[in-house]
Order: sequence, then structure tokens, then C-alpha cells
Amino acid sequence: GTAAMSNLHESVVDQVRARIGTTLKGKWRIDAVLGIGGMAAVYAATHRTGSRVAIKMLHPALSMNDAVRKRFAQEGYVANTVEHAGVARVLDDDVADDGAAFIVMELLEGETAAARAERVGGKLPMSEVAFVGESVASVLAFCTVMVWLLIGFGLWQASSVEPGGSSSAQDLLERWHMLPKQPFDASALVLAWLLAFAATMAPIVCLRSLGKA
Repeated sequence: GTAAMSNLHESVVDQVRARIGTTLKGKWRIDAVLGIGGMAAVYAATHRTGSRVAIKMLHPALSMNDAVRKRFAQEGYVANTVEHAGVARVLDDDVADDGAAFIVMELLEGETAAARAERVGGKLPMSEVAFVGESVASVLAFCTVMVWLLIGFGLWQASSVEPGGSSSAQDLLERWHMLPKQPFDASALVLAWLLAFAATMAPIVCLRSLGKA
């Protein structure tokens, strides 16, 4: 958002904004900036068929790093293995003419928590904070089970996260019988779950208790 932009170098922000109105790979028209961070920017875009999407694009300087670019693309492949309504689907991935890697995702219509709080008087209602918390916990719990299956039962090697790979819950459960069991420290997974939940919910809670993030 605006706060994040103020902490970035002016040249990066200018580079991000300069993409508005341009077309990626001859088919994705960049309509607006939805958000920007230290590694990537997210845009609202329109496909040449008229469908609306979100595009997350690595900053060009980071795209020059092969390892970073590979992890970025892997993010999309992994996200599509999580069959949960709370996880946006990744539809495509590619590289812009200037070398910036990007992934194309579902565009989620709505408003940010900060915009919602401002619209309802400065603070989010407790019922809405609870709803967001429950939704975040649901996604994280689902992901935790998937990771437990993948790592704890040695299924990561048997489950591809490349495009076209299948790793539905049913597939994973069928495969684990054929694989050697591996020791796994569940405490690390629980800690990761708690940290992810806290990082996601902290600004939401601030919008309830302080009226600002």
C-alpha cells in the first residue's frame, strides 16, 4: 500500500508505476497497482479476452538472481497444490520483456482491512476480526496437514509441484503406504503455524484496538 511505497527507493516505485497501461506478453494489460513490497509488486490486470486477474511481479533487479526467480515461480506451483477456497489460484507464470518474472493469479475483489476500518468509523468490529482470524486459521491448518503429509511421511519426493503435478489429499494418502516413514519434529511446524498466524493477524488486531495499522 501507500505506507509500503514510502519505505522503498523512489526509483523502484517509479518503475512499478511505469508499468500501468502497458501490456505483458501481448495479452495482459496492466490496469493499476494493488500493492508493492520489497520483493515484488501486485497489479490488477485484464487479459485480452476481458477476464480480470492479479499479477505479482518480481522487481527486475531480483529477477536477475536465478535462485530468487526459481523460488518465486515455485510459489505459484506450491499454491496450486493447496486445494482450499481461501487460497488464490495461480493461472500462469512468465517473464516480462525486461526480465522481470511474474505470476498471474485470481483477482480477489473487495477492500483492504484498513479501508474497511476507515469506512466503518476507524475500528473493525470484533465480529469481523474474529471472522478473519477463523479464515486465516482454516487455511493455515489445511496447509499444516498437507506439509505434515508431505514431510512427515516422505511424500515430498513423490509429489510433484511442477505444472500438471497432482497432490490432492486423496493422492497423498494413497501414496504414503508405499513410502518409508521419516522422523519429523512437529514442534517446528507448530511454531511456523503460530508465527504465520501472528504475522497475518497483527495488523488486523491493531485496526480493532488502535483504529490504525
